[in-house]
Amino acid sequence: MSAPAPPSPSKTAKPYSIAAFTDMVNNSSIGLSGFVTLAIFIFIGVLLYNFGAARLAYCAFTRMGYGGGGAFLMSIIAWFFSGIYYPIHALFLTSECSVPQFVGGRRRR
Repeated sequence: MSAPAPPSPSKTAKPYSIAAFTDMVNNSSIGLSGFVTLAIFIFIGVLLYNFGAARLAYCAFTRMGYGGGGAFLMSIIAWFFSGIYYPIHALFLTSECSVPQFVGGRRRR
């Protein structure tokens, strides 16, 4: 017994139209829920990528002596232009951005 053939896409749908896209999603093996899940993961990845650029910018410009407002403004710019900011930071801004370590000395008695 063979599997039934998937329904054919609508004959009136243009190749790059919304109807063709919905036909493709509905007829694919992942379905709409898989598409939404993939879109959510991509969205989270983009947020994390942009957050990393903003954090690096804030830390770098705080260490350079900018006030909180200037560093915040540069982090917003880095958020929106993270694809450009990462190479600039790697080539020209070699600041360390680390969390301070709270390491104590000897234990007091």
